[in-house]
Amino acid sequence: MIHRLAATVSPLVFLAVAASAAPPATPERDDARRAADACRQREDPCSLVHLDKACTLGDGPSCRAAGNLRWLGVEGVSRDRPGALPSFRAGCALDDAASCGNLGIAYSVGEGGVDVDRPAAAVWYEKACTLGEGIGCAALAGLHVEGSIGKGPDYAAALRHYRRGCDLGAAIACARAGNVLTAGPDGVAADVEEGARFRARACELDDGEACDLLGLSWAGGKLASGVDHDKARGLFERACRLGSATGCVNVAASQLNGEGGARDPEAARASYLRGCELGQAFGCLNGAVMAWQGIGGAADPQKAETALSRGCELGRADCCGMAAEVVEAKASGRPEVLQQARALAEKGCTAGDARGCAVKERLNAAPR
Repeated sequence: MIHRLAATVSPLVFLAVAASAAPPATPERDDARRAADACRQREDPCSLVHLDKACTLGDGPSCRAAGNLRWLGVEGVSRDRPGALPSFRAGCALDDAASCGNLGIAYSVGEGGVDVDRPAAAVWYEKACTLGEGIGCAALAGLHVEGSIGKGPDYAAALRHYRRGCDLGAAIACARAGNVLTAGPDGVAADVEEGARFRARACELDDGEACDLLGLSWAGGKLASGVDHDKARGLFERACRLGSATGCVNVAASQLNGEGGARDPEAARASYLRGCELGQAFGCLNGAVMAWQGIGGAADPQKAETALSRGCELGRADCCGMAAEVVEAKASGRPEVLQQARALAEKGCTAGDARGCAVKERLNAAPR
């Protein structure tokens, strides 16, 4: 039986390119925006001049766009994060929700010439949320979870903001609401069924981790309906397509074990290797073993070596030891290849892998 992995939860990322509703048009402001668009198509920094003009004329999204150019340093504009903040402030004052959210980012991380100030960040995130930016609601909720505002973690307040963000269509807010309801931390009654509904909504909104976590609930019989491997496999497949490394590893287990559908070693091998590419070391290990032994397709020693080396980079000591053996086997006495094998063996042995230690001892005993 190939076991599956519990998913990890990634940190919140508030995108600096989020959109807000445009204000009523005026001819002069529209001319400035069109001129900015023409410049941007040529990646010409003149776009900043026109965006600043449109901002001055009361167009909040143009203020934000000008701030983004300065913050990111793109389209021929030099990176100037302190210079971006006045643009975001102007946009926020014009009720551009994403501009407010971007100010929250600046104060959360202490960039753009300001110190880290979580209470100030909360003010900006709250305004973004009030103006309809769901990611702003999720960011505000995250501050409550951290306990960086108020007198410590406040999961009830966080859940309120996650719910609001989810209602506004922010996948990350739906996913986090599901996590809080499933865990039931202080101040929140656990409700795995409601948590699953939020995760389902997040999955619909293309949050791969939420798809994976919901799949684990179905595979593990955590919901009232009991075990449903068909649903689990479909969710794992979707999670993998959306870039969830653990989703790829979990669908590989379903494919290899024949859970929720026909047994499919070829698909399982591909899914493990995809999980490896996405950063899940367990996928590297299983994908490499299948590639080396010719399970789910022809034997492919090079692919096995690549996967094991990747798994070693990701911190699996057993991948280091196995990679050392594979590299040693192909060395044919070549010093540079033997040195590569020694480095892999040393890394594995240092991390406690017996195979790595054995390869290290053997290579050190061999004449150089």
